[in-house]
Amino acid sequence: MRKHPLTPMTDAKLVRALQAQMQRVGLVDHCTVAAGEAAIRARIAELQADGVGMAIVDDVSHEAPLPILLACIFVESEVRHGTA
Repeated sequence: MRKHPLTPMTDAKLVRALQAQMQRVGLVDHCTVAAGEAAIRARIAELQADGVGMAIVDDVSHEAPLPILLACIFVESEVRHGTA
């Protein structure tokens, strides 16, 4: 993608690439994801407390999608019910 004629991507760090377009972007790294749903929820809560409105989740395994999904559903539920 570095030499793409319309949208070259010279920086492999997606957080930095998105921050150039948005205000606050955070990262839930692969170590946090590997620690499971509770760790993912805790990291999302940290990012929210810091005013981050969007996060990239670094998934490097086939087992990670379910804990990520469950954490996001939990956070979304808290946001909808005003407990976040």
